[in-house]
Amino acid sequence: MKAPIDVNEFRDHVIDPRALRATDDVFSFYYDETYNPRRLTLENGSTKTPIDECFVLGGIMHRGDTPPSLDLAALKKAMYIQDNVVDLKFFHVANGKGNLLKCLNSRKLTTFLEWLVASDFYVHFIAVDKLYWSFVDFVDSVVPKRKMGLTPYYKSAFGDLINTDIDGFLKILDAYRYPNIQRDEADEFLQDILDYMAKNGATASEDTRLHDFMDLIEQSIGEGDLPFITDEQDRTLIDSFTPFYINRICHFPRSRHIFDEEAQVAEKLSEVAFMLDGAEIDPYSYVTSHDSDLIQVSDVVAGAFGRFYSYLLANSFDDIRAARSAMSPVQVRNVHLLCEVMEQTSEVSDGLLTSVVNPNFFEKKEVIKGA
Repeated sequence: MKAPIDVNEFRDHVIDPRALRATDDVFSFYYDETYNPRRLTLENGSTKTPIDECFVLGGIMHRGDTPPSLDLAALKKAMYIQDNVVDLKFFHVANGKGNLLKCLNSRKLTTFLEWLVASDFYVHFIAVDKLYWSFVDFVDSVVPKRKMGLTPYYKSAFGDLINTDIDGFLKILDAYRYPNIQRDEADEFLQDILDYMAKNGATASEDTRLHDFMDLIEQSIGEGDLPFITDEQDRTLIDSFTPFYINRICHFPRSRHIFDEEAQVAEKLSEVAFMLDGAEIDPYSYVTSHDSDLIQVSDVVAGAFGRFYSYLLANSFDDIRAARSAMSPVQVRNVHLLCEVMEQTSEVSDGLLTSVVNPNFFEKKEVIKGA
């Protein structure tokens, strides 16, 4: 039996407070994904796949049911991609082995993004910073209600600190079966986090957010209550990425959602009944990428933004400034084009680009733009 999800109830928690626009309009969304490990768990003090790679589910979209004209053969020709490439992937356009700066040097990427800007297509995605997702419940567990307004600042500062020593942080989480901290070990866990922060420069830092956050952790010692990281699955940071697919469908329930065929996701979604105004809806379908030009283009979009987000989230402001000052004209052009397609999409609806990331990402984006 399918588990019902009331789309209106779901959206009441997300859309009304943020006043998202055009969520009831009819669009057609095409999806691919990047950096999806299917499940993110701790084992032997680490994760099986890099935790600092940003998961992106997204691609291109258009208004209504009928897609604008797309001549993929002509686009590939303009990018000097051989005719025998029958299933276009991001690496055909910018093969930087995951390195954003190398990818940005691709003139093929410039051609692709210029085509996208001039077309009647838009981009859309949900970007999930897996590292950020893994520690936010810890922050929420120690910040009292009177300080909740400052939570984003604590998360940002703590995330920056963790980026300097991800391995050390993951070892602590693994040792305590995070996010299933045992109540009789809560104080020891908190003390280990404080020691980790001190070891990595928090005590000597001039960042007052870190000092305030350490004070809150100290105040939590002896309380015995870490509500969001107790009674969960041992060492399971993300049990499934399917909720992010559900999120997109519920945000835009009157639209069509076309996913690249993915067996695990298909199985999970088949267990869900999306209910809108009392009736079950069928808002999604699957195609194989080699049968869909729109899915192939979506692979390029997801790959580009997966690397863009991953780079900015993993690197410090100083490193990004240094990289920006050394960029070639092609790299600068591609950064501006990536930002331009995001801006075009935001004009359609501010719900099309969803970022579950360290809040400082948006400041870093301005730095790499050279603003």
